[in-house]
Amino acid sequence: MKQLVLKPKAVEARYHPSNLKVDVNSLDKCLKAYDMRIEGKTTVEIGAEFLYLDPQIAKGNLDSKNTCNVTACRYLKKAEDNIKAVENRMFGLGHKNDL
Repeated sequence: MKQLVLKPKAVEARYHPSNLKVDVNSLDKCLKAYDMRIEGKTTVEIGAEFLYLDPQIAKGNLDSKNTCNVTACRYLKKAEDNIKAVENRMFGLGHKNDL
């Protein structure tokens, strides 16, 4: 081997949800939010639970209400996505640690 010639290949990154690590704490929170939704709680009540706010105060303050709604909707969406993934024989989707 007098000379080593490398032929660079264009490699595209592929997204495989099954290759990501599942954050257990985030998965637990998502499933708790999903269970609370099944019990009939509103998104404000669900979000207030995770943000450690009083639901009555959160309903009165528009900023707190919006924050609770966004938090609850994120958890519920991730829970639904994970349930669909399990139905398709894939265990869970990766979660970021920011929740």
